[in-house]
Amino acid sequence: MTPQPAGPLLPGLDCLWEEAARLAGLDRLAVSSAAQALLAPPLHGSPRRGGYSELNNDGHPAQLCLSQSDRGTGLRVLVDPGWFLGDASARLEASRAALAAALRDHGALDLSGPCETLLSTMLDADIAPERYPSGPLWLGVGLAQPGCAVYVDVRPLSEAVWERMERWLRCTLPDAADAVATLQRLRPGVVLSSVGIEGVSRRHARAKVYWRLKAPAPLNTLGLPLISDTRLAAFLATLLANRELPLSGLVMSAGFDLASGALEDVKIDLCGHCLPQPADAWLAVLERAARDLGVRRPDVDAALTGGRCEVAFIGAGVDRHGRHRLNLYLKPPGLASAGNTPRTLRDRMARACRYLCDLQQPDGSFRDYRLPVGEATQWVTGFVGLALAEAAQAADLPRARASAAAAADWLIRERRSAPGWGYNACTGPDADSTGFAIRLLRATGRPVDPADQDALLRHWRPGGGFATYAEGPDAWGDAHPCVSAAAFLALDSKNQNRLQSELLRFTGRMAHADGSWPSYWWRTHHYSTWHHLLLLRRLGQCGTPSPHGATGTLLETTSAFDLAYAAGIAHWRAPGSAEAARLLSDLLAAQRADGGWTGGFNLRVTDPSCCTPWVRPQGDLYRDRAGSITTGSALFVLSEILHA
Repeated sequence: MTPQPAGPLLPGLDCLWEEAARLAGLDRLAVSSAAQALLAPPLHGSPRRGGYSELNNDGHPAQLCLSQSDRGTGLRVLVDPGWFLGDASARLEASRAALAAALRDHGALDLSGPCETLLSTMLDADIAPERYPSGPLWLGVGLAQPGCAVYVDVRPLSEAVWERMERWLRCTLPDAADAVATLQRLRPGVVLSSVGIEGVSRRHARAKVYWRLKAPAPLNTLGLPLISDTRLAAFLATLLANRELPLSGLVMSAGFDLASGALEDVKIDLCGHCLPQPADAWLAVLERAARDLGVRRPDVDAALTGGRCEVAFIGAGVDRHGRHRLNLYLKPPGLASAGNTPRTLRDRMARACRYLCDLQQPDGSFRDYRLPVGEATQWVTGFVGLALAEAAQAADLPRARASAAAAADWLIRERRSAPGWGYNACTGPDADSTGFAIRLLRATGRPVDPADQDALLRHWRPGGGFATYAEGPDAWGDAHPCVSAAAFLALDSKNQNRLQSELLRFTGRMAHADGSWPSYWWRTHHYSTWHHLLLLRRLGQCGTPSPHGATGTLLETTSAFDLAYAAGIAHWRAPGSAEAARLLSDLLAAQRADGGWTGGFNLRVTDPSCCTPWVRPQGDLYRDRAGSITTGSALFVLSEILHA
């Protein structure tokens, strides 16, 4: 069996390890090696990549926590183990391996039993990937001091979490009455987010419960005496200072002594990303917060002002003895940006291409989604391969060019005897997949078999437009706008000239008054509208028959997929406008540290009986778990913007 290769090395992590080593008085390489072992523990086989981390807002899978109290500074590293693994079961295996190593190497083996009870109670035997898209747990280890922590994500359990939580507390604490009563008081007003164990041994550890508020509420209404501490209130006043903070940016927790079951401490953490400010402003806030809590300010001046680290979270806690602490969580710096310049776009495109190239299978294919008919292979390979080919051309990226060529060669081999390509080898050919495959072959200089062009033409409908499936079933055999715009570009020039008039009449009929085109297979109109604008531009028909109304809801986005196409639409509809610049900046800001954009539930498998899902949608939504289609979409848009 082949060991799992080390996880991707992300920009900025070295800065975090350097700061951790400096504060702890340790060797930087020792800190880096220990942290990397937790981030990417060895596994058997070769699990697929495509995972991402939610430990930080930008996808970085590590934090450095400084806990300042009257007893000095405590240092911990927090990591998201196996963060890059796309398979949920493999990621859980990696997490378990990392936890076992952390307990062993950081003097906390006595907590092995309680940690196993936590995992077996809170995690189902079958870790469904759709329930845990960003991993099941995080780990923490002490620096220059013993100790280990594990935190399990309980959000996927929804309301079932309360019963499991009580069961876990009764199994873990010698007297769970106080903890269970606390939960019952909290339940009406909070949503549990995670639970965990922190400590060194059963006699020196805490069972931790984390939650977010359902609605704004005074601290003294939570039924948790310690949370009403006056110094915690002063800390909150200092941090907020008349600024609004979303409820998602406020996390509270309670710790119960593992040896007695008594309430040991409470803590309030605020998201640094939700309170953006320059480094010098953060230092001033830290000074005031430390004064509020009666502790020393942490020594992070050089790390913040030098841009080596950023504030991920800042928190304050108080224990049952009235001792206060200030917690500061540092993360690696975000992706650098010098504005929406060509240089920035090329850099971000290169990062996205590296991410997609790392997703590519050894045979050249790409795989994503998980529908009842299986994973997407042929369609995703054509789509992502074409995105890489166009990005390679726009930004001169040799690795992306080689990856696109490998994808094209796989499609040629995969075609076998039947003309055309489909969602995968089991679903039969469709116009969308065949169109992207043909365009990829041309973009990489491969010949197109006339039989594949003929197969695509069998999906053409006399009234104009392409049907996804040539023979249905039902509405799947009608002309679909989102398919037509992308597939028409795969036709050779002779057939484009022959069918262009019909196509333009079809696009004119299908256009909405707000300047959009509807999607049959997508949750919103963003994909279809951008591909129609691309089609019209390449046909030399810019603005005709495109409506001239406002883009309306096309500028409202709820996913990175929508955001990518909204940025492209605004760039074409209002080039140089503040709206176009804002959307492009938002798109770049949404890119993760690993170069990818997070996939979302955008693909709708529309019910065959439904002809107009833009009027009344019918069908389940699915997510590109590895973000391949979302990242490919961003590359399509950035390539066009860079060309302009």
